[in-house]
Amino acid sequence: MGLIARNENQILEKIQNFLSNRSNDWKIGDIEFAGKGADFCVLKATSEKFGKIAIRTPWQRWMSDGIDKDVDTLELLRQERELAQHFQSHNLPIPDIYDLQSEGDIIFLISRFIENDGSLPNTFQLGKITRLIHDAPLKSFKPVFQMEATLEQSLAGHIITHVATISEITNEKFFLPSKAELVERLQWEEGRQKILHMDIRPENFLCNNGNIVGIVDWSNALIGDPCLELARIDESGYLDDSFLEAYGEKDVFCHCPGDTETLYRLYTVTILVLVFYLIAPDPSEASQKLERLKALLARL
Repeated sequence: MGLIARNENQILEKIQNFLSNRSNDWKIGDIEFAGKGADFCVLKATSEKFGKIAIRTPWQRWMSDGIDKDVDTLELLRQERELAQHFQSHNLPIPDIYDLQSEGDIIFLISRFIENDGSLPNTFQLGKITRLIHDAPLKSFKPVFQMEATLEQSLAGHIITHVATISEITNEKFFLPSKAELVERLQWEEGRQKILHMDIRPENFLCNNGNIVGIVDWSNALIGDPCLELARIDESGYLDDSFLEAYGEKDVFCHCPGDTETLYRLYTVTILVLVFYLIAPDPSEASQKLERLKALLARL
């Protein structure tokens, strides 16, 4: 388990060769790295047909990073295209999607490059854009990470798998109820069905002077009640008074059953523990999130 192997020169060469051989009508040039994430990188290029473009491509076709195993990144990019087009039609700041290419291990999504100054949004801006996402009409699609028949089954499965991995890397044992019991506690008949971005953090927003001009990365999207996403935002440290003011609700969890909220939070915290142990190692953050995991498990 650990970081995905990166070969930046190989990625750049593959994309350049593919585009030069198959997209001469685009006349793409000046390709360079614009961003590097854990699972994907973004290249910036110029196109005679579209002007400045962004090329989003995975470091490798199948994603297995210690948190998720054997995830097809092509399906993630298809989801990105589908949701980007959906939310753009509802007036959210989403880059135009131009093309999705796939041939063997060469996979990439081409969109309009949004000029930005690298600034980050404040929590008021995050609250405002999160509300717009949650208020958008529901689109029928099958989220990549909603692998089982229901959201409850998927969340329970992820929690069990993540806790088992955490136990392995920390040599600590944790008590979890059975999957059937977790599913039962997650069930919430009054829960709303909304598209959730599920990775609301400053780094996933393109800004100018702190104002959001683009939303990116729909890889983690799910369909469920907004409380699931708000729990994630809270556990990540962004659900402050300024966020809530912009979101338009002060007590966002007041209607969520206690066990359901705890498991929503547990789902996120298991991911954060693994991120700080395996993806972006940070001993201090890993220790804090591990203690938070134990506190949430104690509630069950």
